[in-house]
Amino acid sequence: MKKIWILVAGAALVGMMAVQGFAWGGGPGRGKGMMGSCMEMAPESRAAFLKDTAELRVALETNRAELAAAMSAEHPDTARVEALYQEMARHKATMAMKAKAHGLAGMGDGCGCDGMRQGRMGAGRAQ
Repeated sequence: MKKIWILVAGAALVGMMAVQGFAWGGGPGRGKGMMGSCMEMAPESRAAFLKDTAELRVALETNRAELAAAMSAEHPDTARVEALYQEMARHKATMAMKAKAHGLAGMGDGCGCDGMRQGRMGAGRAQ
C-alpha cells in the first residue's frame, strides 16, 4: 500500500511539473510573438514615424498622466475623464494614420512600439 501512495504522489508531482511546463508557452519574447510587425520594419521608416509623431506621443503621455491624476481623486470628474479619453483616442487615431502613411502597419494602433511606453502595461494604465 505504501508503494502505491509513493507512485501516486510521484505521478502527481510529475503531472504538476508537466502542466507548468506547458503553461509557460511561447509568449511575445519567443519567435515573432506580439512584436513581429514592429521588429520587421525598416529602421528609416520607424525613425521617420517617431520623428513625425514626437509631439503626439508627448501629448498622449501628458493625457495619460492627467487621466491617472483625475482617476486617483476621491470623486473623479467624469466630464474631464471623458474628455481625456476622447483626446487620447484622437491622438491614437492620428498616430495610426501617420503610421500607415509611413508604411508601418500596426504602429500607433496597438503595436507594442507605439512610442515612449514601449508596450509596457502595468497598474494604472488607463485605456
